[in-house]
Amino acid sequence: VVAATLLLVGIALIVGARTLIEGWMLTQYLQHEISVDDEVEIDGVKGMVVRITPVSVVLRVEQKEVVIPSRHFAEKGYARTRTS
Repeated sequence: VVAATLLLVGIALIVGARTLIEGWMLTQYLQHEISVDDEVEIDGVKGMVVRITPVSVVLRVEQKEVVIPSRHFAEKGYARTRTS
């Protein structure tokens, strides 16, 4: 019973961590493609990269910051419109 419980807990942790691991891996790829102060357009949103977190990219759009998950860049595609 203890072994079965530990196995189920382990599986739950792996499944739960999958999204975080996937986001982290996509961010590692994105860091080779875009950097802070680049201007990008994704899914109709155009803004300047303020920072890149382990699982997302933060854009300054007009006077606010918009957090976009790294997964969104892979799924929707993006365009780098200006590089500093």
